[in-house]
Amino acid sequence: MIETYLELCKVYIKLDQPKTILDTYMKAIEKFPSDTNLVLGAARIYEMLNDTDQAVLFYKKALKLDNGNIEAVACLASHHFYNDQAEIAMRFYRRILQMGVNNTELWNNLALCTFYASQYDMTLNCFERALSV
Repeated sequence: MIETYLELCKVYIKLDQPKTILDTYMKAIEKFPSDTNLVLGAARIYEMLNDTDQAVLFYKKALKLDNGNIEAVACLASHHFYNDQAEIAMRFYRRILQMGVNNTELWNNLALCTFYASQYDMTLNCFERALSV
């Protein structure tokens, strides 16, 4: 049943009907409140509509449901980074590292966070790691 809602939302995305998508996600979340995919889908749509406050709320809700969800952690990290909270973003990116993700983008983002947090010695190390990966 959850898959049906997800597929229906994909159709509405193709039809470019964000209001209908959100209504569908909300109905599905009411029926299945513990499904992370539905919550993440709603968060993505809010982010697409530039409603970052609602998107952040749904990403946090997704983290409450699944604390190992890398997409939610990464989105919250980028949100904090772009709101001039580099230290908080750095915590989220380090959490992703602890989850076992090791790629160039992550090390680059971590380097930018350390740069804006004025931790220049760590910045060089992170950029070097990004280049080596």
